[in-house]
Amino acid sequence: MAPIDLLILIIIHWIKRHLLVSYSRGINITLVWIPAHRDIPGNEIADKAVKKALKGRRNNFKLPTSDLILEANKMSVSRFNKYFEDASKTIG
Repeated sequence: MAPIDLLILIIIHWIKRHLLVSYSRGINITLVWIPAHRDIPGNEIADKAVKKALKGRRNNFKLPTSDLILEANKMSVSRFNKYFEDASKTIG
């Protein structure tokens, strides 16, 4: 798994955990997709702040085993499907 893929899984886990905690406290949160690089002032400011904050830092998040197992299963299915597709083309 590429480092960026692992980072994405870590971020997703962190967001899910905080959403569940917030929901359990009666706080409703709505997530909205904001496209990158579209000259949206708040987005550009946030992007620069995140890059500055993360520069030279390492994260201390631990990925839960359940997420690793899910990712491993997805990769296995994907590899099998590719093998099956390639074999069907060469073997017939």
